[in-house]
Amino acid sequence: MADHAEAGQSVACSWRCAPAFAIWRSKRAWVMTGLIALLSVGMTGLSSPTLAQRTGTIGLIGDSMTAATHADEMCGAGNELPTCLDAKLGQHDYAWSYAGGFMSWSIAARLGYLPTQSANVSEDGARWEDAMGQALRLDPATLETVVINLGANDVCRGFGHDYAGDLATIAHHIDETLSYLLAVLPAGGRIYWAGIPDIVAFRNTMASRRNNYIFRSCQAAWDLNQDDITEEAAASLCHATGVTDTVCTTLADWQNVRDRLMARLVAYYRSRYDLDEGPCGRVLNSANTPADLAQAQQFTRALNGLLARKSSQYNGRNGIKIIFRNILYKTPIEPNYVSHLDCFHPNRAGQMKIAQVLWKAFAPRRAGTFGVWHDDFDDVNPCTQGLGLPWASCWYDFGDSGFEIKVDEKGWLKVQKDTGKQRRHYVVRELGNLSDMSALWMSFNHKRENLDDGGDRVYFNVYKNGVWYRLDQFQGGGNDLGEHAGNYYDLTPYLSSDLRIMFETENQGSMENGDRVKFDNINVFAWGDSLQQ
Repeated sequence: MADHAEAGQSVACSWRCAPAFAIWRSKRAWVMTGLIALLSVGMTGLSSPTLAQRTGTIGLIGDSMTAATHADEMCGAGNELPTCLDAKLGQHDYAWSYAGGFMSWSIAARLGYLPTQSANVSEDGARWEDAMGQALRLDPATLETVVINLGANDVCRGFGHDYAGDLATIAHHIDETLSYLLAVLPAGGRIYWAGIPDIVAFRNTMASRRNNYIFRSCQAAWDLNQDDITEEAAASLCHATGVTDTVCTTLADWQNVRDRLMARLVAYYRSRYDLDEGPCGRVLNSANTPADLAQAQQFTRALNGLLARKSSQYNGRNGIKIIFRNILYKTPIEPNYVSHLDCFHPNRAGQMKIAQVLWKAFAPRRAGTFGVWHDDFDDVNPCTQGLGLPWASCWYDFGDSGFEIKVDEKGWLKVQKDTGKQRRHYVVRELGNLSDMSALWMSFNHKRENLDDGGDRVYFNVYKNGVWYRLDQFQGGGNDLGEHAGNYYDLTPYLSSDLRIMFETENQGSMENGDRVKFDNINVFAWGDSLQQ
């Protein structure tokens, strides 16, 4: 057998499998054989919608949450931070939208609509004043169902905004929009309407967390605080502009690098939200006082109350049923559901979570199942569960001495080879029995360090039915200065009753003396479409 295997292959495992942790000792022989093609990131594993296919169209009225802005938070491999921002900043990940995405858990799919029957007219920064304009872009000849999710940006105004008079203005826009929709929808049509999340509670959960690729905290990201950029982001920014990363922060050029980054971010928020500041300044800016935040939270509750009253007022007119649910306000937002691009929008797992929460409120007897497993290595304990569901095992460390597998001081799982001997080493964690799920995806960030040779590699493998399959490799020569590199993996073909993941070092002698790859923000999300009785 060759010493190396390309990504997508399965490889025979004949090395000694003894754990370095004293927690558990394996007596199973793990053998890798066969060959598979590199996974595509397409529609693998999607089942048919829960309901029979519809003949008309569904219209989606909303803001950036409905447009799935920044849901795709993975920057790929080998690029510097500015390249990531150019590719991802402001991107709409429509296929993963909770409302009209291609996945079988989206509201549109569960109602029986194909992607070609979904009209997503949502816009970044949209408020209720934009609702009528979006409604007019829907084709009345085919429209039979509408999903509405607006109001978050009516709360998320610029810093210092006074909410006085806003509710009356919003009520007018609601009346205008609903009157129009009820006039064009056919008898028997439906409007599914979502309330507004508790953005103040979201702020309290996320402010002190890192959860982004540029700044040391979400609060710094929301404030666009150029004095709180991480060393890793600074190195990547400097390297991208041709300034030597080891001395960048001591040069006058560093201020120019920061100025260009800030200009890029401000231009984005100005173009999408008409603000010369970070997102949702009325709530997220650090200059808000406790009284300011209490007022914002009170306005959110009052606005949700207005939405509920309006839904009752219009429900049943012209034979149209309006289903309003204020469930999002009551749903805590956990960090593993938030995009690392901005510490603000839902990521792909977050979009799935929103879809599940809303659908369970709209149609509780057909809610289906979903699961999320996460590890951001905030704890050095290899058995820490992190956020989400409990994993089926700890991280187990196997192989010979001369390696270091540990969580480092910055909260990354370090997979490092020190010995120059041709030895393999690997770390495994079990997800357990996911055979009842219909689809499974995974994402994580990686960071190559000290990889100066093409033989320096760490592999990502997944286990199914007695076989380990190689899905990716992280190879030298080349290293990652920032902390933004990462990818998605469609693991649907590997769903089984004993699913495991592995990071494995290459056995070449050239990989030595601290050659390593580090991993963080492991997010595994799965869903199933069986009906709940």
